[in-house]
Amino acid sequence: MQVQGVGDAGVRHCNKQGQGENKFCVLYPLARKRAEEVIANLLDVFLTFGAPAILQSDNGREFANAIITELAEPWPELKLVTGRPCHPQSQGTVGRLNGVIQDKLTIWMKENNSRKWSLALKFVQWQVNISRHETTGHIPFKVTFEQDPQFGLRSSILPSTALCEIFIEEDLEAFLESKEAAGAETEAEPEGRGRSRARGQWQKQSQRAEVEAEPEGRGRSRGTGTDRSSSSNFPNDPCFG
Repeated sequence: MQVQGVGDAGVRHCNKQGQGENKFCVLYPLARKRAEEVIANLLDVFLTFGAPAILQSDNGREFANAIITELAEPWPELKLVTGRPCHPQSQGTVGRLNGVIQDKLTIWMKENNSRKWSLALKFVQWQVNISRHETTGHIPFKVTFEQDPQFGLRSSILPSTALCEIFIEEDLEAFLESKEAAGAETEAEPEGRGRSRARGQWQKQSQRAEVEAEPEGRGRSRGTGTDRSSSSNFPNDPCFG
């Protein structure tokens, strides 16, 4: 793909590589459409993601055959076959993607006041791969890596207010330790309440045992003169019905 209308000294082409059905794409700037540059980029992709079985090129089978031959020298275990020419439907899809890439390059350079589209290329690659694909309806990044795109600490559960105060690893550790301490106090609070309730129930049971041990008259005459063994004085005690 040739990038036109934008300036970047010595860089004229974009090497676009797709990862099959998941639609994940990798973009590289090229000075020329030379086999040496393409091979270096292909090796970078293949040795990172793994190599495909079929190599398809819009430059024709002769170009693809030359690439496969060159790749076999440093990597004799690799076996690729040349793909058939792209059918019109695929060409249309490739053309639309090229248009999207060109548009995003132009927007990025305008927003960042830059003429170096080769620098913008990786940011455009990121934007394409984390966007929902119009054909599959899936996000290429999630399909490829089986996880959501990560934005450093902004992808964590940390509140946005805390991010403004964290600059070095020690800041992050201090914040996490403070959260752990606060969480431990919160977990300990219900336990304390439970102990208080248990202590209260034990005291009630002790008092009831004392009343039952006393003579009947003394138990009834103590305090207000009501029967302390009556269930009305212990409405919340499960032992009384």
